[in-house]
Amino acid sequence: MKVALIFPTWTDTYGGYAVFARKAANWPPLNLCIVASLAEREGHEVKLIDAEARRLSVEETIEELREYNPDFIGFTANTPFYHVAADWSEKIKEAFPYSVTAIGGQHITVLKEEAMLPGFDIGFIGEAEDAFPTFLRKYETDKNISSWAGEINGLIYRQ
Repeated sequence: MKVALIFPTWTDTYGGYAVFARKAANWPPLNLCIVASLAEREGHEVKLIDAEARRLSVEETIEELREYNPDFIGFTANTPFYHVAADWSEKIKEAFPYSVTAIGGQHITVLKEEAMLPGFDIGFIGEAEDAFPTFLRKYETDKNISSWAGEINGLIYRQ
């Protein structure tokens, strides 16, 4: 299975303060690196796109994804830029309607179902070290997520 993990460009949403946001709050998406290694350990092909570091727009990210054609597209987002991940996910879901879209991070962990916005099919609550590999194994054999999602602690999904 092809897995794409995306850290969206978010500092531009701060307008004139974007330069300060880039200097003060720009960090590499280590959580996505961990998730990528978990997927690779399970035998999946992984593409990690740090759009913030590369200054990619959602349109440029979609074009890069077209070449890759992922089965699963995961995002991470903290509260200050959750709206950006949600917007990107809706646009990417429109371009890849058959790909599963997921969100993880602190915001979804705290707000759970309240943060399951339309672009997300599933959400990972808390640490994904157990839930994500289990999800990948189950999804590979059964695409009907609702038939088994309740068996995975830390996973919420849209029916």
